[in-house]
Amino acid sequence: MKIQSPQELGALIRRERNRLGWTQAALADRVGVRPLWISEFERGKPTAQIGLVLRTLKALDLFIRVGEGREEKDSVSTIDLDDILDPGVSESFVREGEEFVDSYLRKVRGKADAEGEDE
Repeated sequence: MKIQSPQELGALIRRERNRLGWTQAALADRVGVRPLWISEFERGKPTAQIGLVLRTLKALDLFIRVGEGREEKDSVSTIDLDDILDPGVSESFVREGEEFVDSYLRKVRGKADAEGEDE
């Protein structure tokens, strides 16, 4: 979920608290704050202390993931299999793939030749 404002974060906290069936007082006890703080935070309090925000998230078993401000499709990482496979293993995969393609092409060509002889 992408959160871009204190109001959106507060709404997420409220939804998760309600999903768990907790009152603001119950969450406040777990975080170590007064219920008034939870109420203000859920309404999007822009000056909430980061330490209390993190404790609130932890109490709800939520976490923050930070990423770059690009579109999601741009942030997908590309993995080069050669970087993670043993060189001998990747060469073997390539060789087996080439052999498979060659074998398939021989079969297809042989079938086409046999069909041509039938005419």
